[in-house]
Amino acid sequence: MPRVGRFWFSPDLYYTPHHTWAKLRTDGLVVVGIDDFASKTLGEIVNLSLSPVGTSVKQFESLGELESMKWVGEISSPLSGVIVEVNAEVMENLSLLANDPYGKGWLVVLEPSNFEGETKNLLHGDRAFEWFKKEVESTK
Repeated sequence: MPRVGRFWFSPDLYYTPHHTWAKLRTDGLVVVGIDDFASKTLGEIVNLSLSPVGTSVKQFESLGELESMKWVGEISSPLSGVIVEVNAEVMENLSLLANDPYGKGWLVVLEPSNFEGETKNLLHGDRAFEWFKKEVESTK
């Protein structure tokens, strides 16, 4: 996994400009999380609330709220769909968001309603990498 400055970037993910990511699993479900840039620049995360299983979410709308020492705000869903799983481990151990944002620090699993159509609105591959580099440069 490449680094941009002190931040890890995962090239196989779909990113939103709101620093959330999506990864399609082989079973057609999508894992969602926040990227390493967000997890490190927010500072210590002190509270996380996620919408429960069964909740329908829309692309770029809230799937929960995150509170850190520096920021409180909504977590933007990268895709529309229904939440089928919430990561109980991350709810119990918020440090996973900073220590393993692309692994054990994932937030929810969605059953997407329009994966092919909506991923066109996300950043992926070279476009995502260039965007990520600009985000990192903006913090210098």
